[in-house]
Amino acid sequence: MRKYGFPAKTVPHLQVYRRGSVISKSFLVFLSSGSYNYANSCDLATNPLPTSWTGGRRTTITATRRVRCSFPAIVQIKAMPQGGSAGAGFRVLRGASTNELVRGRIAAKSSSLTFDGRYCKATPVPGVQ
Repeated sequence: MRKYGFPAKTVPHLQVYRRGSVISKSFLVFLSSGSYNYANSCDLATNPLPTSWTGGRRTTITATRRVRCSFPAIVQIKAMPQGGSAGAGFRVLRGASTNELVRGRIAAKSSSLTFDGRYCKATPVPGVQ
């Protein structure tokens, strides 16, 4: 993450890249419980509307994993960088709707990721237990 100006992170965090590539031009979003950043190719649009789960069967993970998703429609990422012990949250929404396909909570302890298994798959990260 140094190439994006972030220090090395050993705390829970989320990194989002376009199309499964970790090259700098594919970077979209970084979120941890204390900070966030997004690519200049992203549009910042505040949206106070509540969201809700409308995806298929939920799969929830709490361990470190690489999650790859492929969505059948354009999605938006709604980040909620609350910071502190409450952690930060995010949602991946179908298009401009309030329909959630992925939901996450990032905190020093008890981070979790819930996703629609039709679109996402979790795999272990090499070298991480």
